Amino acid sequence: MAELLGVHPDTVSHYTRRGMPVLRLGVGKDPSIYDAVTCLAWSREQRPGTLDAEKIRTLKAQADLADLRIGERKGDLIRASEAERVWTSAVLDTQAAALELPVAVAPDCVAAMLPSLTLCPACRTTATGGPGVLAATREVRRVLEAGVRTMLRALARWAPKAPVASALAEGESAA
Repeated sequence: MAELLGVHPDTVSHYTRRGMPVLRLGVGKDPSIYDAVTCLAWSREQRPGTLDAEKIRTLKAQADLADLRIGERKGDLIRASEAERVWTSAVLDTQAAALELPVAVAPDCVAAMLPSLTLCPACRTTATGGPGVLAATREVRRVLEAGVRTMLRALARWAPKAPVASALAEGESAA
């Protein structure tokens, strides 16, 4: 093997200790048995100037990190904690607006069903119609509130589809 690799026999022993593949390790005067093709490939990978897999992985990770930092400085990327803060605020604002919707539109719904009904422009309550209209407005409001709460519960259970979830997970691990 030393002749094939162009090295001293002691170097072959050193290579073996460093991880060069061996079919059968020799004991005493019994020589080790090597696969020439595998050992030549291993030797090529060990030459100075050749990057091994770990070095390549490290360089790629450093380049990816540099790309992320550049993207963040340019404003193309934000940290996950910042995205979470912004989205949490947006979701809470949307939830509050959705919960106000039944109160705001219930009188209009009743008025649309009863064309003779007049709404007070200042307070958005029925100016005519009596207790039956008030009960109808409360019922419409109740139905709308139930619908809004059902929608909000469905949104609370939302989870990204598989490809989005894996992309998000990859992004989180990179950040």
